[in-house]
Amino acid sequence: MGLTSSGFHEGTAALDAAIAANAEARKYFGGGDTLAEFKSLSPGLYMSALEDPQYYLFTGGGTVLKALEMGDARGLQTVDALMEERAETDFVAEKRDAPKCARLKTCDCGPPEHETARA
Repeated sequence: MGLTSSGFHEGTAALDAAIAANAEARKYFGGGDTLAEFKSLSPGLYMSALEDPQYYLFTGGGTVLKALEMGDARGLQTVDALMEERAETDFVAEKRDAPKCARLKTCDCGPPEHETARA
């Protein structure tokens, strides 16, 4: 994995496919060269990995080693921050039909106008 010399990329591409085939496993990819090679050799898989919660893509190789040492990426400060941000984004997405100010957790502007008109 990672940066490969010209003509030696087949093994890395095969390894990417083998990792993807294990549907139950968490997949950790770490290091800038590894991610660049993953994106270059398997662009479709890379794009789907960006949205797949089983994949963890780290730009730093040391961070992926820390996640492996801990037994899970959850618990890493950066991963926890991203998970919190995603939960907040999901909350906002659920409120899309509400007035713009009501999409915020702290909205105190009252009920939407169309509900007031019915009363």
